[in-house]
Amino acid sequence: MVRKSLNKTLRESLVIVMLTMLFSLPETGYGQARIDAIEIEGCRSLSKDEVFQVLNFREGEVFQEVDLVGEVETIKRLYYSEGFFWTTVETSVQRRPNVQITFRISEGRGAVVGEIDFAGMRVFPREELETYLGLKRGAFSKAAELNSGIERILEMYEKAGHPYCQLNLKDFELSPGGRVDFTLQTIEGPAVTVNEIDFAGLVNTRPYVLQREMEISPGEAYNSEKIERSVVNLDRLRFIRVNEEPQILALSEASRGRLRIPVEEVQASKAEVALGYNPGEGEVAGYLTGLFDFHLVNIFGTGREGKVRWFRRDPHSSELEFSYTEPYILGTRLNVRVYISQVDFDSTYIRNSFGLDLDSRVSYGVTAGAGFSFERTNPESWGRSFLASEEKWKGKLFLSLDFRDSGFNPRSGSYFFAEAGYASKRNSATKFFSPELAEENITSAEGLAEYFAPLRRNQVIAARVFIGGVGSSADRLPITEEIYMGGLGSLRGYRQDQFSGRLIFWSNLEYRLLPDPDSRLFLFFDSGYFSRETSEGWSYGYGLGFRLGSKLGNLAFDLGVPLKEGFSQAKLHFGVASNF
Repeated sequence: MVRKSLNKTLRESLVIVMLTMLFSLPETGYGQARIDAIEIEGCRSLSKDEVFQVLNFREGEVFQEVDLVGEVETIKRLYYSEGFFWTTVETSVQRRPNVQITFRISEGRGAVVGEIDFAGMRVFPREELETYLGLKRGAFSKAAELNSGIERILEMYEKAGHPYCQLNLKDFELSPGGRVDFTLQTIEGPAVTVNEIDFAGLVNTRPYVLQREMEISPGEAYNSEKIERSVVNLDRLRFIRVNEEPQILALSEASRGRLRIPVEEVQASKAEVALGYNPGEGEVAGYLTGLFDFHLVNIFGTGREGKVRWFRRDPHSSELEFSYTEPYILGTRLNVRVYISQVDFDSTYIRNSFGLDLDSRVSYGVTAGAGFSFERTNPESWGRSFLASEEKWKGKLFLSLDFRDSGFNPRSGSYFFAEAGYASKRNSATKFFSPELAEENITSAEGLAEYFAPLRRNQVIAARVFIGGVGSSADRLPITEEIYMGGLGSLRGYRQDQFSGRLIFWSNLEYRLLPDPDSRLFLFFDSGYFSRETSEGWSYGYGLGFRLGSKLGNLAFDLGVPLKEGFSQAKLHFGVASNF
């Protein structure tokens, strides 16, 4: 019993001694010294910050002397890339007890570009290669500029149908006087023809639907620029996403290739249900607004589209629309959209419309089209005292320029849309109102511009500007012809279509965070102006919102606040769009 007690006492004493020794060690990481300071001396052509960025050493970290040689080589490589091939680096280490490291840099002279020779070129003349290389004799020799020039030449060869071209540096000489001479050996490879196009990953969509979006066709010479544009065209299809870089694969002969484009089919058809609440004003009670949008995309894998949309703006206003789009009719690039709609506007009038739009992609990013429509407008209870019955035939021309890098969440690029219209209208008197003119001509024009400027990673500034105007051969323009503004899509913080006039201007400015391709968070500031015969004015709104891709669907939230009225009159919009 005594021995067991003694053994237990000895074990406990040993544990106490070991813990005491452990906690008595200095805070420098179990006896290892830490870096207290790093000094850089001798920098002239490069800044200290540029040198610090390439170092792996950091203040506060444990010092490993074996890593010092690697840090010296890292600094030398940095200077070599800038053309300082005679740079030397010395180090000194002081312990106090922590470590202070000093790097003393002797830069030496900078090398200059000397004689450049080209070998093996047949497709392009020497003068053109020199231009694309971009190096001038006597200029400082920098590896980054040389690499950029080589990339430009390789890109030039790819556009000319030589994707297997190689460029190698040969006979690289560094003279004692600091001049760099070298030969650029060109192995051009065969001229390649794209004989096949393979859309890897395609399941439901028919291949010809993607083929018609390509800027390059089977049998054409390989062209990297056309392929890049084709990828952008495919990405703009809402049901296709290109996740990997296209590849050219050799067939039986090196000059014959298969263009492989890995794609992913995206569920783009959606059923969107949205609710909004507008607080009451004065004796008017608050009310709910609603949206149902059923949109079929890529019907049966053919690229066709169909849409049913119902929107309740307020208790007395609603919209209903059916539309169908047939793309590439008769094997051409011509798309046809037919639609029928009904608008019940604030117990003032009911408008029934039937229309046909034609559009075609003229060139990369450029689409032009024309539209024709027939409208019949009948006044309702409140509008019978000042509106006539109307029948209108309208024609329009439109043009869009789309150079965004993405349709839903652009990070850069721009978009422009312009439309001009002319309409011939017949006005019929009603029991309570006689129009000024039985025959009336209406002209209209509008334009929309968007610009997306990338900031830091996943941050974008988005700006939109719209301006529209309408004119009439009559002195008085009826409200049925005015342009409307307000609510989602124009001036947030106000009721949908709250403002109208002969001239409308609005702008949106958003600061966006893009966590992924299907989501964004944003702060916004909107402004709007309207002008009619009897009044005009400016309004402003601000707020925040998000678009969030989730398993439930795409969630949308906008909170808009009128600048003058404040939060008591804020407008909240929330919606869910389920993709299938």
